[in-house]
Amino acid sequence: MTAKRRIQRAGGLLLAASLTLGMAAPALAVSPPFAYTEEEWARLRDNVLEYEEIPNLVDEYNVIVQNNDVTYNGMRSQKTSEDIREKMEESIDSLYEAADQMEDMMSDPMMALLTNSYSQVMYSANTMNSSALQLEQQLDSYVTMDRATVKFQLDNVQAMLTATAQDLMISYEKLLLNQDMVKKSRELLESVLESTKRQKELGMATDNAVLSAQANLHNLDASLLQIEAGLRSVHQNLCLMTGWKYDASPQIQAVPKADENWQSKIDLAADKKKAVENNYTHNYNKKILENTTAASDKVTLERSLKDEEKSIAQKLTALYDAAVQSQQELEEARRSTQTAKENLESAERQKAAGSIGNLQYLQQKNAYDSAVGSEKLAELSLFQAIEVYHRAVNGYMA
Repeated sequence: MTAKRRIQRAGGLLLAASLTLGMAAPALAVSPPFAYTEEEWARLRDNVLEYEEIPNLVDEYNVIVQNNDVTYNGMRSQKTSEDIREKMEESIDSLYEAADQMEDMMSDPMMALLTNSYSQVMYSANTMNSSALQLEQQLDSYVTMDRATVKFQLDNVQAMLTATAQDLMISYEKLLLNQDMVKKSRELLESVLESTKRQKELGMATDNAVLSAQANLHNLDASLLQIEAGLRSVHQNLCLMTGWKYDASPQIQAVPKADENWQSKIDLAADKKKAVENNYTHNYNKKILENTTAASDKVTLERSLKDEEKSIAQKLTALYDAAVQSQQELEEARRSTQTAKENLESAERQKAAGSIGNLQYLQQKNAYDSAVGSEKLAELSLFQAIEVYHRAVNGYMA
C-alpha cells in the first residue's frame, strides 16, 4: 500500500465507527424526526438499498458526514479552534482510511483483468485521497477559514462520498453481470473439454489439447472466485458508506434505467454556467478571495478563479461528450445483440435439422449470452455517464 501523509491519531476510525451504525438496517440518523415524512423515514430505515435513496443515507448515516457535521456545528458554538481542528483531522483520517479500504479491495491483480469496475473503484479511492490531501493543505492555512469556507469543503466531501457510494452500487451490478456471463460460459468450456477428450480417444487430439481445455475451465473457475471476492468487498464498502454494518445483508435493488432522451433535456451552455455557479471548490476559492487582505494574493486568486471557470466549462463539455459516446456504444451493443440473436436462431434451426452438433450450437448460444451481457453493461455505463454529468452541474466535479 502506498504510504500517505496523514495524522496518525485515529487509525481505523472509519471501520471502528461504522461497526456501531446498526444491525440489519441503518440507525442513528442525525436529522430530527420532522426532517422526513413517516413514509420517507420508513424507506430509509428498511433493509432495502435503493439507488435513489443513497444521497439521504449518506447524509444521515455516513460516519464521515456525521463527523463533519459536528465540526461545522462546533464553529457556531463555543468550541475552541483546537477542538474544530481536531475534528477536521479526524475527518481527514477517515477519508484516508476509506481510500485505503477501497485500494485493498482492488489490490488483487486479477481484479483489473476480471471486472470493468476496477477503474471506477480505484478512481473513487484516488478521489478520496485527493479530497483528504486538499483538506489537509487547507487545514494548514486555517487562519483564512471561516464557517462559509468550511461549509463548501464539507459539502464537497459529502458530494464525493455520495458519488462514491453510487458508483459502488453501479460496480456491484456490473460485477453481478460479469459473474452471470462467466457462469454461462462454463457450459461451453465443459463441452469443449468433453469433446477434446473424445477426440483424443479417437486419435484426433493430443494430451496437450486436453490439458489446455482443462486449464481453460480451471481458469474460468478461478475467475468466478475472484468475482465473488470482488462482490463481497464492494458489498461491504457500500454497506459501510450508507450506514449498515459491513457484514449486513440489505436487499440491493437494481440501478435505474438510463434516460435515453437525456440529450433533448440538456442545455449545455446553460449547464456550464450552473456548473461554475454551483461548484464547491470554485465557491470555496471565491470565499478565500473575500477573506484575503494581501493585494498580491488577491491578484493571484483572481487569476486562478478565471482559469477555474474556463476549466469547469471545458470539463463539463468533456463529460457531455463522454455520455454521448456511451450512448453510441450502447447502440452498437444492441446491434451486436441483434446479430447474435439472429445467429443463435439460425443455429437452433441447424441443430434441429442435424446439420450442426451441440458444441457448435453452444458456441452460438455463448456468443448471444455475452452480447446480452455486454449490452446490459453498456446500459449501466450510460446511466453512470449521465449521472457524472449531472453531478458536475450540481457542484461536484471530481
